[in-house]
Amino acid sequence: FSFRGKGAGCSPCGRASFSARSAKAAPSMAADASRPVRVLCLHGTCSSGAVMKKQLSRMQPLLKGAAELIFIDGPLKAAEDNPMRAAQERFFKGMDFFDFARWVQDECAESVKWWADLAKKYPDAEDMASYMERHRDLHFKHSVNRQYEDLDEALEYLQEQLHKHRPIDGVLGFSQGANLASLLAAQAEAGHGENISFVVHICPARPGWVQ
Repeated sequence: FSFRGKGAGCSPCGRASFSARSAKAAPSMAADASRPVRVLCLHGTCSSGAVMKKQLSRMQPLLKGAAELIFIDGPLKAAEDNPMRAAQERFFKGMDFFDFARWVQDECAESVKWWADLAKKYPDAEDMASYMERHRDLHFKHSVNRQYEDLDEALEYLQEQLHKHRPIDGVLGFSQGANLASLLAAQAEAGHGENISFVVHICPARPGWVQ
């Protein structure tokens, strides 16, 4: 079950949450009434576990102890020339940024430029969100079939994290993290690595790795 090479194939995963139970996978660490549901949280491109914790800060009190969120950093320092870095540094000053895998920017240069120009036009996050709410069609138009370098290494790292933080019942991913959550679910379904019972996708990209 390998993703070696750009555009290597695998079965596409859905964008909604789904069960990832498999008799061939590692035994499920299903939650019981004695503890909260444990959820591994995967941050987006040029981000971190600390950033994602801030992003979900309003949601956590609503969980009322029913779920425990575990935040981790990607293994790669975010590149200085990452086009997302300027926006992240504006909203999360003084923080370090990481990636789980490097995305292939050549495949989406036009889209990256559009998003960078939009961020300059709307430096305030709420103004930008309001614009996107009024023009949802543009979000889809400028989305790309995301591709990554070294997916095998990223998945090996994430499997290590799933094992390190056991028991993990599910994975919640944002952006890049959502894309990789799909692959972790696919691995579990295929009987490779740690089993998980569910995934939650927030703002995933179209999966270019299935091309």
